[in-house]
Amino acid sequence: MNPLSPTVEQWYRHLDKGEMFRVVATDSDEGWVEIQNFSGEIEQLEEDEWRALKVEPCEAPEDWSGPFDDLETDDLGDTERDRAARDWRAPLNGANSAPEAWDDLVSQSRGNGWDE
Repeated sequence: MNPLSPTVEQWYRHLDKGEMFRVVATDSDEGWVEIQNFSGEIEQLEEDEWRALKVEPCEAPEDWSGPFDDLETDDLGDTERDRAARDWRAPLNGANSAPEAWDDLVSQSRGNGWDE
């Protein structure tokens, strides 16, 4: 008998199957628990079916995208390349830097008829 109360948004692991699922809804008045398997399938269990499960709470899977078949790469978070220390300094380098070499060329070209 399962002594755990179902907690919405909590992930659980079947001890006999090893499969993961999360509780997505409960209704104690009606006596049901709604779960979503990692593959996305939603199933409604009666309270006594929940109590009969051999489960344990677990962390959400690293690849949480299993139940979502319409995700774009951008939906998964930062998909850019790994950042190096120089990448973090780059935006600050331009803020207080000395004029670039081309700045001198622009100021030398003024008055030569190019900008008229």
